[in-house]
Amino acid sequence: MNVVFLDVDGVLNSLPFFNNSDSELNPENVKNLEEICNRGNAVVVLASTWRELKGASGDAGALYERLLCTLDEYGVVVIDSTPVLRNKRPLEIATWLKENSVDCFVILDDDFSKCEYDEYGLGEFLVQTKFFCERLEDGGLQKEHVKQALAILEVV
Repeated sequence: MNVVFLDVDGVLNSLPFFNNSDSELNPENVKNLEEICNRGNAVVVLASTWRELKGASGDAGALYERLLCTLDEYGVVVIDSTPVLRNKRPLEIATWLKENSVDCFVILDDDFSKCEYDEYGLGEFLVQTKFFCERLEDGGLQKEHVKQALAILEVV
């Protein structure tokens, strides 16, 4: 099983996208995720703080459901979420990996640095995206990140 550990904000959207849209997810970024999952034969494990919205009432719960519906529309399969541990995504992913068997994995994240992932031996699996940027074409999951992710998943 190949896994994509997915952060949402900064991967499936960006500040320039929010400034020009009333939606939470940039369709171009979601298409790039779809390409990684399809070509990499991968499923998604949510590592984003969005996972904490599951089962919430009102707008928060609706936001989580929209995320799942949108990913489903693109054929992206979400199988699980990482545990919530001290708001430290690298630790949460390392913990999930200890409890589950995977063949290959990649981490899509804009928040935590390679150095923070290196603490858990995960730095080489990180594809770093951007939330804070000037231009829409620099934010979130871009084609260059798709190439990086597929290389990590050993797709040639």
